[in-house]
Amino acid sequence: MIRVETGTSDAEKTRARQRIDEALQKLKEGADFAAIAKEYSNDPTASAGGEIKEWLYDNDLLDQVLKKNIFKLQPEKISGVFEYEGGYYVVKLRQNEDNKQKTFEEVKAQLKEVLLDEKHYVKEAELENELLEKSQLVIYNSSLRKMLKEATIN
Repeated sequence: MIRVETGTSDAEKTRARQRIDEALQKLKEGADFAAIAKEYSNDPTASAGGEIKEWLYDNDLLDQVLKKNIFKLQPEKISGVFEYEGGYYVVKLRQNEDNKQKTFEEVKAQLKEVLLDEKHYVKEAELENELLEKSQLVIYNSSLRKMLKEATIN
């Protein structure tokens, strides 16, 4: 994706619109999307050529503006300019996959990773609680007030 921040003033918004229109025109003339994203985009993805690594899903969580402008595209096609949350956007759909039930074999590695992460977080929480109980830490209000006062002075 290519994102150009609109700014806060009318002049900034006008400059942003000119910038995104210029980027779109270069894309229509056959310029490489990644190169244009690196040159024009204000988004953190610009350094990676505007590539969003995660899949976007057409569900109730996704904003209607994004649904309207992304999911109507065919693979390798470029959207027109649209405005969304403080920026002008142009997106290119790399790949589209139909909603279908995946087999266990297709998601086995992903499930393993999710379960290991969950197990890690549970164990981490257990160890934190154990350390807190064993430390028998006592915080006195007067000590806490003194520390806060010193922190605000510095």
